[in-house]
Amino acid sequence: MNTSLVQLKFQVINTHDQLNAISQEIYNLYSRNNHGFHFCNDDALSDSDHNLLLFFSSAISKDISFTAPLIHRSSPESPFYDPNATPLDFIKSSVRTSSARAIAFSNLNSKKNISGSIKYPVPWFNIINSDYVIKFGIGSPPMDTYGVADTGSGLTWLQCEGCVKCYPQAKPRFDRSQSSTYNPVLCGSYECNDADRTVCNPGTPQEQCHYYIEYVDGSYSKGDIATETFTFLDTGATASNNGKYSLDISYKNIIFGCGLDNSESFVSPGIVGLSNRRSSLVGQFGFRPFSYCVPADSRFQGQMRFGSAAKISGPTTKLAPNQAGLYYFQNVDGLYVNNEKVEGIPDDVFKFVEGGDAGGLLIDTGSSVSVFPSIAFDPLIEKLKEKMGKEPVRDETENYELCYDVKYYLREILPAIEIRFKDMIGGSLKLSNDNAWIGMPSDPPEYFCLAMIRMNVYTSILGMYQMSDLNVGIDLKLLQVSFMPNPNCPDYQ
Repeated sequence: MNTSLVQLKFQVINTHDQLNAISQEIYNLYSRNNHGFHFCNDDALSDSDHNLLLFFSSAISKDISFTAPLIHRSSPESPFYDPNATPLDFIKSSVRTSSARAIAFSNLNSKKNISGSIKYPVPWFNIINSDYVIKFGIGSPPMDTYGVADTGSGLTWLQCEGCVKCYPQAKPRFDRSQSSTYNPVLCGSYECNDADRTVCNPGTPQEQCHYYIEYVDGSYSKGDIATETFTFLDTGATASNNGKYSLDISYKNIIFGCGLDNSESFVSPGIVGLSNRRSSLVGQFGFRPFSYCVPADSRFQGQMRFGSAAKISGPTTKLAPNQAGLYYFQNVDGLYVNNEKVEGIPDDVFKFVEGGDAGGLLIDTGSSVSVFPSIAFDPLIEKLKEKMGKEPVRDETENYELCYDVKYYLREILPAIEIRFKDMIGGSLKLSNDNAWIGMPSDPPEYFCLAMIRMNVYTSILGMYQMSDLNVGIDLKLLQVSFMPNPNCPDYQ
């Protein structure tokens, strides 16, 4: 049995920091699988030693509990903030970003993109104009920074000071030389092996571990893999602490990418990876639950909750396991309008098959609006027209396909839209008028449109606009997601 493990038995745990230190040493001795801790030499461990390891790994997981603000790009606090941007600019950007991500997700799941390796499954996509960023602190002492909240990414990365090729960003770059807890990761280490998109020269185990990520628009980020302390402020405590990290929650040895060679097309300081992968933020937190809620009124912040702070409530449906760690629904029944199923959509459109060229509906925090292939979008449009019984008007901005005069924006006229699931008992994903339709910018408002788009792709996406005023809870242990209406978001009480 490993001597270090024997010694750990005799340490007296008096503080939270000691527990973290011991747990981290155990973690350094063993590797994890996709759904928790996996011990490489189980056969060499006694039952008591195995139980001890499980105790410490459980202690780490149970200690995860915090809330991070989700900030919309229209907020002056967002790194995307542009005081000259108009509502029409936001709409165009939303459509462009959602379209790019739909193409990337479809290409990712295409048969030609599936290989025997699961080390590099992360999709390439445009993240430049994603709607929401997470605010957090990095380093010791913590520096405020922001990252795009991205359920499609398996690695968190930030642009770092000292970059040889840099893009301009509104917020300061992270300076690793000013942090006492920054630690480079070497090739051959478990951190390097766990991280997505790593690059190492063969036979050089003591060299710096690097990463390289390329996106669908040709933009890229290269840099060093490192570990660092991440700090999150419970948003419920900000009022009494003026938003400072005085009552903070810090997590040590978080794997991330320090971007040193970055194309000029980025705006955000980086991204926060939230996919079901080991090197994502939620993966490093032991695949505990997380939840999020964003208000329909983007002037207000949303919230993302992790671990025991997550709100997992409401009807649930299963998620489909997949190599890329994306959040595909497993049991979609179909689209419904006024309690009537939309006919004419092939059965396999929403059925996810690993490496297949047809089907799949996934949750994506990086997409602004929902995307459907034409073979699903056309029947939905026709059903909505039938139930509306009014003459549509043309969208002069040419972003959306189904629009009506604003005088018809009435509860008794607008049809109810639902996504139903075969395994969701007593519920469905019901869209409200506020997250299914969008008022088009004009003064005074003249018309509104269905806030969804078509793409000639295989993959369908549930975007953030359709998830507004909902509490979305993802349980990674049970591989299921729940939805609960929350018109008071982010007030969970």
